[in-house]
Amino acid sequence: MGVLISGAASAAETSDSVIVGVYGGDWEKNIRASGLEQFAKDNHLKLTVVPGADAEWFAKLRAAKGRRSPYDVVVFQPDTVQRAQAAGLLQPLDAKDIPNLNNLYKSVQSRFVYDNQTYAAAFSLGQLGLAYRSDLVKNPPKSWLDLWNPEYKGHVAISSRPTLLVYSSSRA
Repeated sequence: MGVLISGAASAAETSDSVIVGVYGGDWEKNIRASGLEQFAKDNHLKLTVVPGADAEWFAKLRAAKGRRSPYDVVVFQPDTVQRAQAAGLLQPLDAKDIPNLNNLYKSVQSRFVYDNQTYAAAFSLGQLGLAYRSDLVKNPPKSWLDLWNPEYKGHVAISSRPTLLVYSSSRA
């Protein structure tokens, strides 16, 4: 997943408030507790957290048509970062303003670089493992591709896709 910085306001415009779109529930609780509220306090910012999801945030950014973005920062899945960047809704991140940006995994960050500009900062990776009952599976899968073998047809369930969390900036 990622955080995207909205570019609704011009680069020269400053504000004492920040609107952050995050997933609700435990996501929101943990993101707040991990330093978001302290950052806002330390920087004298009025923090507004808007719980939601990619589809809603993307639609609102697109509807803003480059005027008055409804968010300053949002958490997006990698595919939404790519769609938002392609639609011109994101503002590139400036490494001089984000000192740790260069400390992130290059192999992950490369997904968010277009024309030598970085549009998101990955902050979390998820994993999804293969599990099976050894008493029922005679030929255990050795890779994800094995799950498409005919012998597994009708016997495979996948709970979710692996997740990559990303911070990015929006230009809406």
